[in-house]
Amino acid sequence: MKKKQKKFTEQTACESEERYRILFDNMLDGLAYCKMLYHRGNPVDFVYREVNGAFETLTGLKDVVGKKVSEVIPGIRESDPELFEIYGRVAMTGVPERFETYVEALDMWFSVSVYSPEKEYFVALFDVITERKRAEEALRISYRLLQIALSQTDLAQLLLECIKEIKNYTGCAAVGIRILDEKGKIPYQAYDGFSRSFFELESPLSIHDDTCMCINVIKGTTDPKLPFYTEGGSFYMNGTTRFLATVSADEKGETRNVCNQVGYESVALVPIRFNDPILGLIHIADPRENMVPLRKVEALEKVGMQLGTTVLQMKAEDEVRKLNAELETRVRDRTAQLEAANRELEAFSYSVSHDLRAPLRAIDGFSKVLMDKYSVQLDNDAQRYLDIIRSNTQQMGRLIDDLLSFSRIGKQEMRLSRINMERLAREAFEQIQSQHPDRLIDFKVESPPPASGDTNMIKIALTNLLSNAVKFTGPRNEPIIEFGGSAENNENVYYVKDNGVGFDMKYAGKLFGVFQRLHGRDEFEGTGVGLALVQRIIIRHGGRVRAEGAVNEGAVFHFTLPIKGGGS
Repeated sequence: MKKKQKKFTEQTACESEERYRILFDNMLDGLAYCKMLYHRGNPVDFVYREVNGAFETLTGLKDVVGKKVSEVIPGIRESDPELFEIYGRVAMTGVPERFETYVEALDMWFSVSVYSPEKEYFVALFDVITERKRAEEALRISYRLLQIALSQTDLAQLLLECIKEIKNYTGCAAVGIRILDEKGKIPYQAYDGFSRSFFELESPLSIHDDTCMCINVIKGTTDPKLPFYTEGGSFYMNGTTRFLATVSADEKGETRNVCNQVGYESVALVPIRFNDPILGLIHIADPRENMVPLRKVEALEKVGMQLGTTVLQMKAEDEVRKLNAELETRVRDRTAQLEAANRELEAFSYSVSHDLRAPLRAIDGFSKVLMDKYSVQLDNDAQRYLDIIRSNTQQMGRLIDDLLSFSRIGKQEMRLSRINMERLAREAFEQIQSQHPDRLIDFKVESPPPASGDTNMIKIALTNLLSNAVKFTGPRNEPIIEFGGSAENNENVYYVKDNGVGFDMKYAGKLFGVFQRLHGRDEFEGTGVGLALVQRIIIRHGGRVRAEGAVNEGAVFHFTLPIKGGGS
């Protein structure tokens, strides 16, 4: 009997081990079972005890079992100390953790879940999310540059803000922007990280007299067959000393090697374009190697096109300001140029909109295809990631639409007429209420005087103010919204009041700025453009707008309209 029991136990154990092995070998996520090594209580290394096939497929690392990670990936302790801290903490405390991390030694992003089956041991279950993170990075810098373009009116300041974003994106020590002038020179319009002597040496370069990589990029004479040029017309190098020491003079191309002489090992020169014409270049440099990988150079080529549109827009706006300062006798001759500048400004808005919409539609569309066709094969985390991707791309789409509305309202022709403000407010509220049929809102109208203005524009302003009131009274059991007004001196003063969540008055100055939000998007939806649109409409009518409020005590928005009309 004991023999049969022992045989049964052994057979059960074998079957259990076989099932475990099948599951282990067929997992799509990578798995590594490791022993953590400590020195004086600090995690310093770990040994791979077992890994599955997906580990090797995802990381490209082979034959790691029995080896220390410092042997498998030299330099990882220095480049990714946070990874050791997390694994060491989990292996010691037994408390599982989930995180996303960039492993510099592998140049890869991972989503990791880690737990400890016994003290000083840990199991890491992971997936590679590099492509998603890179797409997010590219979208983030394009979106940030769009914000800068819409918030700045001074070209020099705009270029400095752009340089900060590019430095942050690349992690490089020095970034400069050079713009081609009418004489054929390419001086730095803005820079950060280059020495003054380097700036003074390089700024006088001319496309007529000098020969170097900068000139090749500006003139569009790059050859993508050579390893240091891209299809988009950029130059990049991640180890200039090694390169210059190992290739012939013909293969080096024509260059003065100034960047290498001052110690820059990683260099990228990215053209700034408007359509095909090249307006200038983005110069990136760093004394470390491998700081400008091809993927980042290609992402910056899109930034260069976006920046080219912005530079042309800013130049057009500067020209308009010069025209306004010139003698009246020249205004007639310059009218055609002003109209062209306005067309360029409109083209800028549409160009940015379409350039952003295309990748957004692609991301949203392919995410939906993945969810529709492969949902059964995707685990909960993967489906959640796709939901997050779709939610963010759709939010970006709404931002683009609101920005276009904001841009167009300043150019729209005004048609002034007498406005029944009570009726207009009730119409606007009814439209908003129809979108929230399950909410009972007490809407009061206190006999506002009639106004003089553009009916469509004023309705847009009222709709935005009332929509905000409806949104921020959401947490209230008995929401109350009031609209009224009175005549004071030569203007009518109107108000929209609510008993919602309110706001802190010390942040009131931010309310009417584009993208300025006093509440998180996870608390209240919105794009941060509505109140900026209200302010633009009221100012066009010659009025003013202001806000009062207190946290959890509601808010009041006041706006004025001239009794006899006005504005621009």
